[in-house]
Amino acid sequence: MKKLLLSAIFGASALFSFGQYQEISIHDLQFVSQQDLANCNDTSAYFGDTVVIVGKAIHHGGLTELASGSITGGYRPGLWVVDTANNSAMAPWSAVQLHGVYDGNPANFLDNVQAGWIIKVAGSVGRFAGETQFNPINNTQGTIAGGAAFEIISTNGTAPEAANINLGDLNDANRENQLETGEQWEGAYVEFTNLTVTSVNPFSGGSRISFDVTDANGNTINVSDRFIAQKLPSWSALNAGSPQATGNFEAPVVGAQFDTLRGIVIHSENGCTGQSGRGYELNPFDSNDYVFGATPPNITNEVRTPFVPSPSESVEIKANVTDFDGTVTGSDLSYSVDNGNNFTTVAMTLVGGTTDEYTATIPAQAEGTIVLYYIEAEDNDNNTSRFPGSTSAYRQYVVRENGLTIVDVQRTIDPNAGDNSPYLGEEVTVTGIVTASVKANDLGFVYIQQEGANEFAGISLQGSSELISLFRNEEVTVTGTVRENFGFTYIEVSSLTKTGECKLITPVYIDPSDASLHSDRNLEKYESMLVGLANPSGNPMEVATSDFRFGEYGIGTDQNASVETRIIAGRQGNNASSSLAYSLITDDQADNNPEDWTVDDGVMTVDPVYTVSGLKIDTLYGIMYYSFSNYKLIPRNNTDLIGLAQNDGSAIEIDSTEVTVCNDEGDTTGIVTINGESMNISMFPNPAQNEVRIAFEQEVNVAVEIYDLSGRNILNTIVNGSQGTVATSTLQQGIYLVRIAELNGKTLTTERLLIQR
Repeated sequence: MKKLLLSAIFGASALFSFGQYQEISIHDLQFVSQQDLANCNDTSAYFGDTVVIVGKAIHHGGLTELASGSITGGYRPGLWVVDTANNSAMAPWSAVQLHGVYDGNPANFLDNVQAGWIIKVAGSVGRFAGETQFNPINNTQGTIAGGAAFEIISTNGTAPEAANINLGDLNDANRENQLETGEQWEGAYVEFTNLTVTSVNPFSGGSRISFDVTDANGNTINVSDRFIAQKLPSWSALNAGSPQATGNFEAPVVGAQFDTLRGIVIHSENGCTGQSGRGYELNPFDSNDYVFGATPPNITNEVRTPFVPSPSESVEIKANVTDFDGTVTGSDLSYSVDNGNNFTTVAMTLVGGTTDEYTATIPAQAEGTIVLYYIEAEDNDNNTSRFPGSTSAYRQYVVRENGLTIVDVQRTIDPNAGDNSPYLGEEVTVTGIVTASVKANDLGFVYIQQEGANEFAGISLQGSSELISLFRNEEVTVTGTVRENFGFTYIEVSSLTKTGECKLITPVYIDPSDASLHSDRNLEKYESMLVGLANPSGNPMEVATSDFRFGEYGIGTDQNASVETRIIAGRQGNNASSSLAYSLITDDQADNNPEDWTVDDGVMTVDPVYTVSGLKIDTLYGIMYYSFSNYKLIPRNNTDLIGLAQNDGSAIEIDSTEVTVCNDEGDTTGIVTINGESMNISMFPNPAQNEVRIAFEQEVNVAVEIYDLSGRNILNTIVNGSQGTVATSTLQQGIYLVRIAELNGKTLTTERLLIQR
């Protein structure tokens, strides 16, 4: 009897708990004051709260196609609803996204909702990349008072109509979000008229497509593919209950006209927010949302022969040019050999025996020349189109006698116009030095870097079991296919060969608060490279933002820095590729349990130290990574973290993480050639405290010079024999460069030395 009574009491308590959620309007949920927007703050006043809202479904459920590796089954449902006030008219602050996930599971009740239904939903108010997201508390349909997340109010309504608005209210000509006039339309179903396609942007390895459209005033918005309506024929449904198994969208060409274009407004913050998203973007959910006007020629199937020419070879460019509502009147090929400053244009000719295949030739060029080119076509209505699909995008190749380099594969002319490798989808062979490996206490992922290059020199290697054999500092030649994953370039390796050489890559040093690097995607040149962060003033860096969520935090020149570099650590899973052997991590998880990061996304192998604002760091090394529209540094292990200290300067001890490197039974740093003879050189211990020894396989007579990061010469000595000892007790903790040179001044090698105490 007592058990039944307790159950009854608990049930009543649960009813009271669910019943006490405040019910608010979608308008109040979304509304942000003009003062806040002017200060670049678009966060809902109810952020973090659990409330109840009532809304009418704007579209049928199940039309989204949102992949998420952090959700059971990999598919996340989504539904957009509008406030029921004023007969559910689409108005400012009237619509919001129902983000179909709770506790890592899909809220797939949303897939059953039909356009025009009115539902009541209990959920928490979240936010991602500027977008307000309403997260249901569970996946149960019933009554809110009974503990369900979803309550059906009516199934008899009609679908809401789109609101006609000005594109300039959302974005400017640079596609930057205009918060003061645009935020009110977040989540709403809107339409624009008289737009022109200005850029077509394949991504995710060419399996997905988005495109930019511009109005008469030059204002621009990206049209993206959150819904099935914009999925290509190569797409296959993630959702087992999807109304379509494959896509049927045909991408428009640059120059195509839209009489009308409709879709849901989704926020991907940029501009004053300091983020690098796409601004407000449009996501059509029905084929009728695209109403085309005039159609220019379509340029497809471009082929270059040879793909990587030598200096003695000219290059033939072929493409199919067709016009769906008329005839093609001409096609031209334009190419540049001076980084796009000047272009030479030649007419393409129709290949005999064909009706739509055109060809032209680019003359042979000198070794190392970067050639940019594009194709333009015109039809009988004077409509023109361009390939590739942007006035600032080009096809690109490098003239090489002996094959491509990593820099050739990674280099992009303008990352803002498109950061895909010019060799995307092609098989390449490149040589590099391993900067991160899957060996114990290392990053857990393999990266290589081109020796002697300071930009576009690193690349990720994936896809081959042979990669586990690689040691850090080992030189390797790999063959594989170039792939892209949402803007991150990697090689899917099919074979590899070790050269037998061991070399050390010196990191590129940057200021963590350098504003020029954190704008216009200027960090793209360091993607996958070994980078060192250091304060140019010589003072320690500091944690500026202790938690960006998702395992990321920021460091700058001080804790109040307005510009900071993101760090990600302690997570390895479908959505994170950071180290489990690096201690300094955030403590944010859905349930606010600081222990979660140590076990949830891979089990950490070191004890964690949790970030707080003001923690001090002398120097931090890692691989520059790109994901979710942000560049971030991934430290490999604790040896990459130099001089961690509390706000008051007192040192913080972290676990040791020794890594076995190429030819390393101690601290071997590489191979040098002295008087025509190759020999190993060792520098140990490294990290050092009061002294470091430098040993050679044979007797030598060389100069040893130690420099700080500013380039100041700190110490000089001579090694006469097979080894020498350099006293380092007077050096402050930090990183130094050791130059070993012949007595005539010729540099033999430059190595990195860490001083730790």
